Amino acid sequence: MAIIALILSSIAFLLKLNGQLFLIITATTGCRVSELIAIKFTAVNIKKCKITIKNQLGRKIDDSDVETGEVYKQTLKTKSHAGERKSTIPEFVVEEILVAKERYDYWKSITQGFQDNGYIWVNMSVNIRI
Repeated sequence: MAIIALILSSIAFLLKLNGQLFLIITATTGCRVSELIAIKFTAVNIKKCKITIKNQLGRKIDDSDVETGEVYKQTLKTKSHAGERKSTIPEFVVEEILVAKERYDYWKSITQGFQDNGYIWVNMSVNIRI
């Protein structure tokens, strides 16, 4: 039950932050939430309208070294080798990703200590340890 609550809260957060992009990438690629939040701008080929999906973000199994209340993620490979794929995306999705990149670059330019991890999804209210 806790995992379902975590997934639902992650979805709600992403919808609030960048809902349209979240939904259109999910609808056009069929990727899992964990794969979706692991997409970096470098995984997007603008000219060929493709997204390379090869990672997912998730929690560590052993979190004994994590302080209470700290938010963290770790990069994992997809669940299987077949999960690594290049998905074709429509041009309107590419355009939305470009808008997200402009927003990312803006936040990066005005935020001291910005963690430049390159993920499409940026949460400015927490410090994510990767």
